[in-house]
Amino acid sequence: MPAWNSLSIRRIRVSVGMQWREIWRRGPTLLMIVGLPLLFFLVMYYSSGSYPMPVTVWEKTGTTQVTVNHRTFVALLLATMGMGWGVATAALSSVVGSTARDRRLILCGYQATELMTARLAVLMSIVVILSLFFLIPVQILLGPRSPLLVWLGTLLSGFVAVGTGFVIGSLLPRQLEATIGVIAIFGLEMALAAGQATFERYLPLHFANEVLKAGAFATAPEVVRPILLSLGYGTALFVVATLVWSKRTGLLHRRRVVGRGNSTRFRRKIAGAIALVVLGLVIILAVPTAYEGPLLLYINEQHAIRLVDAMGLAMAVPAWLYLNWYVVRLWARGRKVNNEWPDVG
Repeated sequence: MPAWNSLSIRRIRVSVGMQWREIWRRGPTLLMIVGLPLLFFLVMYYSSGSYPMPVTVWEKTGTTQVTVNHRTFVALLLATMGMGWGVATAALSSVVGSTARDRRLILCGYQATELMTARLAVLMSIVVILSLFFLIPVQILLGPRSPLLVWLGTLLSGFVAVGTGFVIGSLLPRQLEATIGVIAIFGLEMALAAGQATFERYLPLHFANEVLKAGAFATAPEVVRPILLSLGYGTALFVVATLVWSKRTGLLHRRRVVGRGNSTRFRRKIAGAIALVVLGLVIILAVPTAYEGPLLLYINEQHAIRLVDAMGLAMAVPAWLYLNWYVVRLWARGRKVNNEWPDVG
């Protein structure tokens, strides 16, 4: 194993230990993360009305509308969003207010990807434990068709929520503003998901909720696509958060000083790539079928690629690949720069 690789693992391990100690010092935050989903679930389960309602789920034959109990649907969905709100708040708290400490670690040789990966590992370990704990009352009270998929949907919700918290915490450097941002996003998600609004498909937890609904209500669930889309959504959030956080902590400025790049050019390239990805997704998802032009590729009755979809893919896919390539290049440059800086990890 190369020396730099083992050194990087050691730094991540040390950072994980620091993050765990920081979370344990915040006892109320940890209790909120654990107790909020259970509270949401029990309150919604025992206070919501019990009547049949239609729900669209993903099955192997395509999207299918099934009739479920309103109380079961609302309790299950809002409980996972409560967990998402809790871990997103913990994620932004791990980023906000730690700039000075993180700058010292970076000057000692730590990389942005190492520190953010350590935060992700700690928070995801909490999500895993919390999702298993959450599955117990769900199994007892609701009896979902596929408990494994329900657990997986909860796990994906936590993963995307952590990325959302990272992004908000990186963009908004103050605790109050960042917390309000999390409340706004997840409050909107709760309001729209319970009513199954069309706009809800563009919000962070949409694809994780599709896995959850398929596991709870579908007879022949098809979850490969929503799982991949949810993982991609969470990964994109993590990448964007790492880049923004690197700029805020001065890591990109340090690289510019030692002659390893230009931060202004970097920002323009990243912003351009992200803008093309967003524009391509908006074209693919928002343009009505009637205006999508001639059919290019038929998949099934629910999914087909038309001319406008192809234009959106032509924008989003190359920009997404370029963004990933540029992140890898940045990481490689940071590894070279760190060889010139002392290490105390």
